Amino acid sequence: MKTVRDILLAMVNATLILAIVLVISLVVLVGRVSDLRDTTVAMLAPQVERLGQLTAAVQSVEGKIGQCSGADIAMLRVELASLAADKPDLSGLNGLTVRGLATEIVNVAGERLAGMSR
Repeated sequence: MKTVRDILLAMVNATLILAIVLVISLVVLVGRVSDLRDTTVAMLAPQVERLGQLTAAVQSVEGKIGQCSGADIAMLRVELASLAADKPDLSGLNGLTVRGLATEIVNVAGERLAGMSR
């Protein structure tokens, strides 16, 4: 009877240890995802600001087109050319997809779990 009790106690202890490891892993994973989110926000913030400025400029041009006469067309072409030349570079966002973010989260989780098992 004592052997069965010892086995059950060992199983409870193992389960509790596993639960503690999972909670710690979850806390670490949440921290890494938060860091990833902060990095993504920091990367996108300048682009969002720049796109807001570009949107305001395009709306201004749209308003001018509605009030435009033949002589103003040349001026609008120059303004549109400057807007086209001034557009932000969004090439750094090519890898920013849901699949890319999910892959990054899985990689970080794998690295952390591998580091914990050592």
